[in-house]
Amino acid sequence: MAKLVSPFAHMETKYYDSSMPEPLKNLINKELIQKLSKLAKAKHTKFNTKSFHSYVFDKEWKQRELKDRLRHVTHALGEHLPPEFPNAISVLKVMAPEFGGLEGMLFPDFVEIYGKEKKHRKLALDSLEEFTKYSSSEFAIRPFLIEEQEKTFKRVLKWSKSKNEHVRRLSSEGIRPKLPWAMQLPALVEDPTPILPILENLKADPSEYVRRSVANCLNDISKDHPDLVLKVAKMWMGKKPETDKLIKHALRTLLKAGNPKALKLFGYTSTNFELISFKADKSVKVGKRFNFSFEVNNPKKSLVRIEYALYFLKKNGTLSKKVFKISEKEIMKGNFDHHKSHNFKLISTRKYHPGTHGVSIILNGKEIAYKKFKLNE
Repeated sequence: MAKLVSPFAHMETKYYDSSMPEPLKNLINKELIQKLSKLAKAKHTKFNTKSFHSYVFDKEWKQRELKDRLRHVTHALGEHLPPEFPNAISVLKVMAPEFGGLEGMLFPDFVEIYGKEKKHRKLALDSLEEFTKYSSSEFAIRPFLIEEQEKTFKRVLKWSKSKNEHVRRLSSEGIRPKLPWAMQLPALVEDPTPILPILENLKADPSEYVRRSVANCLNDISKDHPDLVLKVAKMWMGKKPETDKLIKHALRTLLKAGNPKALKLFGYTSTNFELISFKADKSVKVGKRFNFSFEVNNPKKSLVRIEYALYFLKKNGTLSKKVFKISEKEIMKGNFDHHKSHNFKLISTRKYHPGTHGVSIILNGKEIAYKKFKLNE
């Protein structure tokens, strides 16, 4: 049986940690297709492996990106498995435990495409519940939520009480209003209150894997309904350390935005800081480290959230602000200083544009200093 892992485990190890990452689409490769066809043939003797391979490796295969490859393989399965959805699912349910991570998302994707008919709705949701144990059904559940939110939510609520942590995580991750790389859920963006009973069931979940999903869901909601999330946070605070940690992660966008109510919730209220000095490199080359330091007078003993913001130059000449946390700690009355560097190494998630950038120092949500610097190729 495949090891139960996050569907983004490969993304974490191969995509973000390397300056020249292997394309994720290469995970959907010849070896995977051979394994799929072998297992499908073992369960469904009429499965035509030669035709399946020809369908998958068409003229556009090399140009197809990750999501397109996944969907293309899903269509190939749909063309070669039994045409009746229940019969196709009976084959896939035997195969699914042998796949994990991104590869395993083929199975919930099949449900999303071929399980849309209302007569198959119960079987489709049953299948997503099963397939999420090996990969994740967080993307595939979303069309069902859009089409029949109330009915689907009844099932999702049951999932939040499952004995399986992967199913419980699906109940919170699948209903995230703004799940990255997925279709948004407009009705829940506008009114997220149906989500709250599910999150209430999971706020003290024994699995950090699940609690982190709850935090991410609340963080999504906070982008459009900050006061609602702050209200929930106040109700949950102080009950359990694990839940307090969840809340901190859930409010990360509000904290980085300097939301006064979010900062106050964690005791970051002092703002009467006096800047003594702020030094920064005047220029830095792409691929090198940008260094800066500052010294500040703290008028009284207080909790301090220390951050810096980089103002990245965009292609159109405007600046895009991104906040980075340095530390959070109690600081005694008097002067304190800090030295920091930011690595401008090439990464796949950001495109650098040479020119004038900016850096600022932020204490308890308040920018106290700003400098410009040049980024050179």
